[in-house]
Amino acid sequence: MSSETTSYLLYGLLGLVLLIWIISRQVGERTWTTRRLVIMPLIFVVVAVINGRTLGHDLSTGLSIGLFAAGLVLAVVLGLARAATMATRPGSDNTVVTRSNWWTIVLWLVSIAIRVGLAFGAASLGAPEGIAESMLFAAVTIGAQNLVVARRGGLLGAVAQRV
Repeated sequence: MSSETTSYLLYGLLGLVLLIWIISRQVGERTWTTRRLVIMPLIFVVVAVINGRTLGHDLSTGLSIGLFAAGLVLAVVLGLARAATMATRPGSDNTVVTRSNWWTIVLWLVSIAIRVGLAFGAASLGAPEGIAESMLFAAVTIGAQNLVVARRGGLLGAVAQRV
């Protein structure tokens, strides 16, 4: 097994463990601060930048750019859909309390399946992606979800919306 293959397997395993951790933290009632809502998408952006050495090459054709853009649009839509399944209420000391349900988990599984499908589809079309694209997808989908949660919970200056 080549070192590149081992690296991809290791990153895939770490990504899967991280996603399981993220999903498990959204089950039940959770209290979020603005900092906690921002930190996870930023971590994924940092990992994307660190692993982005091939991003320019991976996005060197119109097809690869189109697939990447479509993936980001889907990431936003899926993040918004997951946020819609989460009940929110203002917490104490500038926090928001969320409660997810089974639909949130189902939409997480759909998000993962779509991301995997995009990666395999891109590779089969001759536009293979690197780790950076997956990490940016994760950053965007979690960021979109968290932005809605923060807004509905009143963390962004808006009036809190009880759902």
